Amino acid sequence: MAYLRSIDHPHHSTVQDRCFYCGGFISYPAIHRVGTTGSITLHSNCAVDLSIKIMADVNHMQNDTNRRIRM
Repeated sequence: MAYLRSIDHPHHSTVQDRCFYCGGFISYPAIHRVGTTGSITLHSNCAVDLSIKIMADVNHMQNDTNRRIRM
């Protein structure tokens, strides 16, 4: 299980110095996501952009497969 928090959290040692999405240096506040195989750090605007793109991909997949993804 992963969690989403601002940069001041217990797993601060896993924070990346560059944004996963745009590659720019991280400035604060930032978003940090820890998963089972690694972690990513994003600018807040990049997190929004990436979330929108992921949801668009899910929508396309649902349309292509005629299968609803449950949330």
